[in-house]
Amino acid sequence: MKKIEKKLYIIRRQKEQSIFLYNYVKDLKPNVIVELGVGAGGYTVAMAQALKEVNPSGKIHSYDILPLQSEPGDDDTPTCSRVHWMKERELLGPKTEMENRKLIDMWTFTEGDCHETFVKNPFAFDLLLIDASQDWNGIYKIVIENDFINNQIQSGAKVIIEGGAKHHPVINTETFKEFSEQFDKSPFTYECVAVGTNGIHTRSYVDMSSLSTLTLEK
Repeated sequence: MKKIEKKLYIIRRQKEQSIFLYNYVKDLKPNVIVELGVGAGGYTVAMAQALKEVNPSGKIHSYDILPLQSEPGDDDTPTCSRVHWMKERELLGPKTEMENRKLIDMWTFTEGDCHETFVKNPFAFDLLLIDASQDWNGIYKIVIENDFINNQIQSGAKVIIEGGAKHHPVINTETFKEFSEQFDKSPFTYECVAVGTNGIHTRSYVDMSSLSTLTLEK
């Protein structure tokens, strides 16, 4: 476990999830990964490191509504806030980490709302990671309403979503129950597979940062 951790870009409360993604990608051996939502880049690096080891010609295409870096005059913008958050924690950010680890050539980044970028112009993928502040309705629009993406998943592509743990503020059992009430049968199910604790045992942190696999109902 320690050897794996040294390979990754561990961000607070994301250790378990990053290790899960690293092992998941190594087992899946995908050709194309699509990541909706990048944040500080911990998941990006975990997936890229695994992909480099099992399929060096594989590609990761990441999308985020915010640019990777703030520009002069960007004070008080969400981008600037995220950059300050990373600097306070001495995090280098996804681009620098990918460059330092010689993973940059297998990665593309597109700025913009994922519904206006990838979802409007999708392409074939083997793994889709949805980590873009989506609620259940947002996930539904991506994996069910978009016929191309839905067909990819029905044909075997895998989906992982951010959230799913009991105390996650948006993606949790209670919100899923409310979402599912609009259908005779829920269009998908989920299973929480990784919960970030980072050794912190307070309700504020345990069970919030998490990952789940998503499965479409036949």
